[in-house]
Amino acid sequence: MATFLKLENPPIKEIIFTISYNEIIDNDGLQRFVNEPKIKDDFKIVHKSIKKEIHINSSSDSAKLSSLHDGFIITSPNKKIIQIKKGSFSFHKVDGYCSYQELYENMIEYWELLDKSTLDDLIVNNISVRYINLILKDESENSQDLLTIYTKNEFEEEILNFRNYISFKHKLDKSLQINIFTANEENQNGIVLDITLTKSIIQKNSCKDFYEDLQGFRNIKNEVFFKCLTKNTIKKLNHVK
Repeated sequence: MATFLKLENPPIKEIIFTISYNEIIDNDGLQRFVNEPKIKDDFKIVHKSIKKEIHINSSSDSAKLSSLHDGFIITSPNKKIIQIKKGSFSFHKVDGYCSYQELYENMIEYWELLDKSTLDDLIVNNISVRYINLILKDESENSQDLLTIYTKNEFEEEILNFRNYISFKHKLDKSLQINIFTANEENQNGIVLDITLTKSIIQKNSCKDFYEDLQGFRNIKNEVFFKCLTKNTIKKLNHVK
């Protein structure tokens, strides 16, 4: 495994693992998952996820709003969250850094409970990992002081607000797409660095196959993250003057 610099003050705000699947899990299957003893022990706050739909009657020009139970959002005391919908499962860590390996192991454990709760094997069609960072900015700094990806201009003025989005295939795995979003707003004190790795899954013989894919995301995510940072930013995050 490649080794990367460890930061004393990681700028992470949220980490999200998402697994999408072909099947539409019914409400009974979702409820069985929420009622699993391990889930009830780890997640103390449970909310139903509600989807709003508008139905338009063309003959009378009237519209009706309906609410459908679309899943659950469950939250643990240590700010880990599961959002389970009929076609996707996502595992979140908010407000603080946690190691990739710990989150991966947590996610796999909960995913396997979901798979068991449906009483059928779920066929995975997509996996993704997303890291949302906020890099704080001093008054004297601009975007090119912090990131290697920034907006250039000929106006001789600092750009106060920008949105940059780039997407590319991984050089060794063309089924893996890397998305990088950066943004700055005048009323914020930092720059958002949002990195997503996403991969479409062709029918696999075993769930262990995409487990290996997710394990491989770790080094790729780290490589992309550190390539986006300037030396100045790395010093800041390690409190080096």
